[in-house]
Amino acid sequence: MQRTYDSTRAFSLVLVSDKGEKANIGLIFPERNDSFDLVHALDEYKKAYRLDKGMDKHVEKKVVQKDFSLQEGEKMTLTIEGVTRKDAEPA
Repeated sequence: MQRTYDSTRAFSLVLVSDKGEKANIGLIFPERNDSFDLVHALDEYKKAYRLDKGMDKHVEKKVVQKDFSLQEGEKMTLTIEGVTRKDAEPA
């Protein structure tokens, strides 16, 4: 996959079959944020692939997992300024 030279939202993808046949696919995103998300996801995939294959031994695996789920009986209350509910509990 390569970025086009004249846009930050467009990419060219070359697909190659087992027989050597090639097809070019163009990807164009309506927003730059979407293209950034794609580039970031591909970078993360490449990093993980290289770590799994032992290509980047000097880079530490940074896997931090935290449990942010609500525990049993725990409640979350959001107060959004300007939004009211008729059945809201008084504070």
